[in-house]
Amino acid sequence: MLISSSALAQGFLADMSWKEEGKEDRISKFCLSDNLYTYDLTNNGQKMRFIVDREAGMTKVLNLDEKVFMEMPNSYYEQSV
Repeated sequence: MLISSSALAQGFLADMSWKEEGKEDRISKFCLSDNLYTYDLTNNGQKMRFIVDREAGMTKVLNLDEKVFMEMPNSYYEQSV
């Protein structure tokens, strides 16, 4: 994970859950530290890690199974919702 133990003192770690119609409930670890937050999820059988930098306005997406890295502006998600 990208967060040091000293940074965790200023942030927090929690279980995040959400529901999507027609799919199983999802639970993931959510970690917040300063302007960054991370969470993992499985999408179509692929393990993904999201690293969101609110200050820079960028999201990094790592496909852990295929070892693929993508980066996009945070506004990409705001437009697709």
